Amino acid sequence: MYLAFGLSFLASIFLAIYLSEITTLDALISLFPVAKPAPLLPTTSVPAFWNTYGYLFNITVGTPPQNLTVLSDWAWMSLFARSSRCVDTVDPALCVAPGQSYYDERLSSTFSPSALPQLQWPTNLFCPLFTVDYISDTVCINDLCTEPTTTFQASHFPFTGEWVPVQPFGGIFGMAPVLPELNETFHPVFHQAWQSGKTNPQIGWNACKDLSSTEPCLGGDSKFVFGGSDPSLYHTTNLTWYKTITPPWLGGEMYAPISPQIYNFWSTRWTGGWIVSPPPSADPESQTEPETETETWSPNYAIRFPPSALIRNAGPEEWQQRNPHAIPESDGLITPLAVLDDNSEGLGVPVSANAYNDFIRLVDARKASPESVAALAAQMTSSPTGAHAQDWYLVDCDAAETLPSLVYELDHRVNYTVRPEAFVQEIYATGECYLNLNVWTHSRTESGDATLLSLGLGFLKSLYVILDFETLEFGLAPLRLDV
Repeated sequence: MYLAFGLSFLASIFLAIYLSEITTLDALISLFPVAKPAPLLPTTSVPAFWNTYGYLFNITVGTPPQNLTVLSDWAWMSLFARSSRCVDTVDPALCVAPGQSYYDERLSSTFSPSALPQLQWPTNLFCPLFTVDYISDTVCINDLCTEPTTTFQASHFPFTGEWVPVQPFGGIFGMAPVLPELNETFHPVFHQAWQSGKTNPQIGWNACKDLSSTEPCLGGDSKFVFGGSDPSLYHTTNLTWYKTITPPWLGGEMYAPISPQIYNFWSTRWTGGWIVSPPPSADPESQTEPETETETWSPNYAIRFPPSALIRNAGPEEWQQRNPHAIPESDGLITPLAVLDDNSEGLGVPVSANAYNDFIRLVDARKASPESVAALAAQMTSSPTGAHAQDWYLVDCDAAETLPSLVYELDHRVNYTVRPEAFVQEIYATGECYLNLNVWTHSRTESGDATLLSLGLGFLKSLYVILDFETLEFGLAPLRLDV
């Protein structure tokens, strides 16, 4: 019946064209609805440069624009700007230490206050009692500018400026995903720009550490593409998308000191983790061949865990009271997570405590002396938390070619291999080399497994990353090395 009706409808159209002597193709096409292409929204790219804390790039805030260098943070909830506010006043001389860059609301004609409540974190990497007000103003990345109603955080510390260490940046550019249940205090500037129709919902990122030059990073150590990605640096057919999975217990395991806890991270299920040893090389003096010419895979270190593992040294009743939202899967266990981390806490290649101990035994690594540990901590090539919370081990600097690789599987879908060159790190002051493997102490279970891994630069530097604020997914693709 539907086919006959369709043919009758088409016949009437052609008859109408014939009778009206309209025989042009344009006239025929005009009778059918044609989907219009979506408008091409602006994108912009900026170089970012590595600093002690992470990657820095430049933005402007206010009208006329005030230059502000910001720290990239994929886990922070908003734009944070150092301001001239403190102790219930607005006074740069009192609130800002000499040499510290900041945003001055008094100099901007588009500044306006916000009705959102003040927030305070008891502890923070920068200072205690980290306190912010919410204000509104326009923010620009190159020529990509937001509305003056864009809301962000301005510092309002309960003490004067000399108590806050001077930093080489004046703000934190948060890029955490916005979950449906989160209010305006969790809306990054880029999310607001996309929501207001200023740009597309994606941010692309790559590092140039594994590339032959910094040209693909515009001369920087990495590059951000706001509003899109750079497909010249990856093959779209190799891009895998992961749905962001953010259970409320995630904030406690990442140790985000805020109440209520922040748990909106770019994260997905970590379903596989292996130590993969290369086949043994033949001994030129031996008369026998090696027993195997294939790689040797360890057991899987991505171990699903019971909900009780989320609260250390606590009984079932206390755990249920402190973590009521940690809902296990149908068999009573929880799959560990992998979290993207572009900051210094993600330095090193992530492993569980059990994988770390097995790797050390496998390669016969030597425990580093206190002097070597102090030297590696000072050079800031490892997670600051890990540098003070785990033991460190040395290997021969020329041993990277013979050491095992680490393989990671995300969401039962794709395996990513990290070669030993990525985690055999020189100690500059001593000339020694150590295993730069990151055991995140806050996610370690009593059995030595991990509730999550922090996928930082050691993992990400060989990949192209896309963060999608519309679908709440992130994409990973191998970085092209021939550019």
